Amino acid sequence: MGYDMYIEHPAENEEAAYQAASAAFHAAVCDRDALRLLNGHANYTAAQGRVEETYAAMEAVHTSYFRLNIWGMSEACSVMEALGMLTHLAPPPTPDPQDYGTTADELWDYGPDDEDAPETVRAFHAATQVVVDLPRNTPPASRPTSSPATTAGSSPLLKSTRLWDGGPLRTGRSKGKSPPGSTGGPSGFGTSGAPATAAASVSGSPAPAVARSLTRSYAGFGGT
Repeated sequence: MGYDMYIEHPAENEEAAYQAASAAFHAAVCDRDALRLLNGHANYTAAQGRVEETYAAMEAVHTSYFRLNIWGMSEACSVMEALGMLTHLAPPPTPDPQDYGTTADELWDYGPDDEDAPETVRAFHAATQVVVDLPRNTPPASRPTSSPATTAGSSPLLKSTRLWDGGPLRTGRSKGKSPPGSTGGPSGFGTSGAPATAAASVSGSPAPAVARSLTRSYAGFGGT
């Protein structure tokens, strides 16, 4: 599981360049697959080389995109902390089922919106929702200038850059998703879309630095 992350307003000519590079990549894949040759054949090896070249070129121009998966989130936390984007605050207290006259076993039997749930269960879910909604219900003037470190995981982490400086980042959650416009990775078996380049600049934002650091980390780790 991971997240495909984009800059909302990419460079002016990026989309056209990406579409052209994507078309070249798809053509190279079709040419390779049309050979119907085994992997070790010289002609297949040459065609595979062309696939890898065009894939690298496609990723190189797609500077508004990078991939962040579960492993990368810990790296993102480290970078964001170094940039002063996290504030270490105590997390809000988690409601205790016993305080509401219910139990963990009983909670398993009813969903948050189950109208047949006992009042004790509904009260617990309501209290839990208050904690979940606390960040969005906090007046802007009362919020810290950086993101609480306790939210640095999963989608809250990905929203932290936007919260920190109002940068126009948008994200899309996916599982093993290839980069947009791609039918598969350079090997022909799909790709998880590891970041190949830094995200486009956001004025006054640490977002490019985060992307660059993550890119270096991925490259050194050798995985996606």
